[in-house]
Amino acid sequence: MSQEVGSAWRHPNPIGALRLVHGTASVACRLPFAGVGLSRRVLDEALLGRAAQLGAEIRRGQVANLTQDRGPIVLDVDGAEVRTDTLFLATGKHVRIEKTPAHLMRHAAD
Repeated sequence: MSQEVGSAWRHPNPIGALRLVHGTASVACRLPFAGVGLSRRVLDEALLGRAAQLGAEIRRGQVANLTQDRGPIVLDVDGAEVRTDTLFLATGKHVRIEKTPAHLMRHAAD
């Protein structure tokens, strides 16, 4: 995947205009300067790769359950306990979260 990310950054798709569509109505305009377009998959991989380079631990395809909702964040991740002060949850738009503990929401507001 890293080769695909590198290639996408070297050969981006130029974007020079914007068009918004709602039902049968639309509006379009030129952008003040050129932008570039990347697929969501390529952008996600680039961001994850950079986060890993900076020391983030990336875990994929694991089930996590909150086992303690006070103090540090304690998760049961596929049977192993993980403790952390900071947690970023990147599930995508099709995952349903049953309950968000109040202390995690307080962390998000800080």
